[in-house]
Amino acid sequence: EATPCSPYPALPAFPAEEVCDLTARNDGFPWYCGRPGKKELTCSDYVSARKIDYPSFLPLTEAEEQLIEITESKRPFLIPNDIELDVKPLPGPVELTRRLPTLPCNRRDLNETFSETDQFGYLYNHSWRPFACRLPQVDAGFLQQCLKDTQILYLGDSNTRLQMDLLTPQVNCKNKIARARSTWHAPLWCDNDRLNISVKYFPPMHPFYGSIGELLKPEVLSSEVSKIDAVPARGKFIVHLHHFLHFMPFHLALAEQRLKAVRAAVKRLLARNPQVFVVYQSAFASYDRSPKNKHKLNAMLVEIQRTVMRGLGPRVMFVQALPIMVALENKSGHPKESDQFLALYMGHICGRK
Repeated sequence: EATPCSPYPALPAFPAEEVCDLTARNDGFPWYCGRPGKKELTCSDYVSARKIDYPSFLPLTEAEEQLIEITESKRPFLIPNDIELDVKPLPGPVELTRRLPTLPCNRRDLNETFSETDQFGYLYNHSWRPFACRLPQVDAGFLQQCLKDTQILYLGDSNTRLQMDLLTPQVNCKNKIARARSTWHAPLWCDNDRLNISVKYFPPMHPFYGSIGELLKPEVLSSEVSKIDAVPARGKFIVHLHHFLHFMPFHLALAEQRLKAVRAAVKRLLARNPQVFVVYQSAFASYDRSPKNKHKLNAMLVEIQRTVMRGLGPRVMFVQALPIMVALENKSGHPKESDQFLALYMGHICGRK
């Protein structure tokens, strides 16, 4: 039997006494489902959740119909890409209005990354360069040297997993838990035994907006708080966190609540392990024309992420992803240029003491 589930305790057509409180099974994050109608089933028989198909008809008002029509048919408003600029230098010496940075990024105060504006860098030959510091060449040799004897935890949605997908070929690690075709969101794990590098990925607990038809069982989801609290007091760790598209169908108060719990766990981790670094990758930008566009509130979510996660000290970095994707004119929910994020945070962390 299938019943509706929600992070809110009020479920349509289910009185309060007919709502199953599954918060404990969701590692303390709010999760409620309707009580099954079959007498043989109880709340304890909950096994999985999936996204329902979109209804074929919605009783929309005239204004709501017009909003959807604008989204689907009267966009995009894009400047044609046939513009060419001919730039010629002036004769004689030219004084740069902004000098190139000389400070290596691994010597920069990471607290500064929480104060970066949308103009914190620029694209040069399709690579992002920050104004505040000089990034190294982040390649396979650089990463293998940097990450020797290090465990990397990626905690978040499929764009978090994309960061793992970009890193693992560079460090030549072998799968211990490989991706299953039948499950899009599930834990992954690979190791490089020679260099003692371990890379793991864990998708978060509900509310987690899975793919259409995907059954999300509790055993494949993991609380970021539990995973962070499980990091030991010794050993080199990098913890990467990202929340975006799977949170957008819900009220932003839920994202803020989740982030506050994550912040408390990160604070405990920093006090416990002096060798850990934490990276928080913000929401990004994508030109999405679909009526179920989940990118519209990205700027608001970025500010919530920045506000909640700042002030944790010099071992926590904020990756301001939104302006990078704007500059690259990204149109994908899984940007192919996500290697820009990897180069940015590894260029800041590697070699830092």
